Amino acid sequence: MKFCPKDGTVMQIKKVKGKTVWYCPTCGYTENISSSSETNEKISIKHKEKMLEINPNEVKNMPKTRIVCPKCGKEVDAYYWMEQTRAGDEPMTRFYKCTVCGYVWREYS
Repeated sequence: MKFCPKDGTVMQIKKVKGKTVWYCPTCGYTENISSSSETNEKISIKHKEKMLEINPNEVKNMPKTRIVCPKCGKEVDAYYWMEQTRAGDEPMTRFYKCTVCGYVWREYS
């Protein structure tokens, strides 16, 4: 990983006129890649939604609250539960399941 000397942005590897160079996407600064530089490293980050599975038998034992369902648009009873979906130092996420239409949604604390 290389940072732009002008603005500190992470530089990318790009082909310019047949040559492979470091390229800053913010300011356009380019720099030749030295032979000692490692250029075969590629970083890929994929963010996928976690599939939420609810056991219908467990839902009946969950506590209920009155809340407006985003799908129904009415104030309804909804089952709720909390899960730690982010890092341990982040607050828990509260999930709701509408008792009328069955829609499940989340609320970040």
